[in-house]
Amino acid sequence: MTTVYVREHGAVVRKQGEQLLVTQGQQITLKIPVAELTQLVLMGNVQLTTPAAVLLLRMEVDVVLMSYNGTFYGRLNLNTSKFAELRHLHPAPQRYRSALAMGRLRPVPRLFPHARL
Repeated sequence: MTTVYVREHGAVVRKQGEQLLVTQGQQITLKIPVAELTQLVLMGNVQLTTPAAVLLLRMEVDVVLMSYNGTFYGRLNLNTSKFAELRHLHPAPQRYRSALAMGRLRPVPRLFPHARL
């Protein structure tokens, strides 16, 4: 697996199928198969398109953002919290709203009339 550093001023990292293209103006300077990539380091004035970022996140490639001189800005990483997937899959808020609308549930203050909120 490889790490690729992109340092060319004004370079754009784009997605084409399952590979990344590094372009400088209209010229393609590098083609990178994402399957072989473990880390992409963008240094300086380098742009990353949204489709390329989504592909990198989907393939769990570490993307590091740095200044041209090497100052660390941050990184893109997939939210790997063990509860993140449950939060997105669990439709509890929608179920609660629909049950409340049909009159099967009471709003919380009505359940506890003497409690202070």
